[in-house]
Amino acid sequence: MRPSERMQQYRKPLVVGMVIFCCIIGGCLFPIVNCNPENPVETSLGMKTIILLSVFLFYTELGMLQSALFPKSSMGFVAVLNLALASLGLIFRYLLEFGEVSNTYNFTAPNVALHLFALTLLPLMTYAAQKYKS
Repeated sequence: MRPSERMQQYRKPLVVGMVIFCCIIGGCLFPIVNCNPENPVETSLGMKTIILLSVFLFYTELGMLQSALFPKSSMGFVAVLNLALASLGLIFRYLLEFGEVSNTYNFTAPNVALHLFALTLLPLMTYAAQKYKS
């Protein structure tokens, strides 16, 4: 059995797993970069590097998975899917920290916008590269 046939055979469990992992990883990695100058938590350069590398690796792999799961889908569908997955991760993160002080300096408009933009664009670019490679 070819790998593309196997991916389609297990499509539903893979999509469910993709949604679950995107919610967990997207929530855990928020904020990618904290744009709030009043942030009392200072992360080291090493920790910032680990976060950025984790985002890059997970979300490029996500784009490759999406290109295998949705080979005939449009770019718009994949963009909306990635935006929804990133939003779900943010919602779960917000609910996890509901009532804590960290929500006041983490959930700012620049942090949320950067997070949604990056987590939508990175897998979308990987999807496009995989879909249209020659």
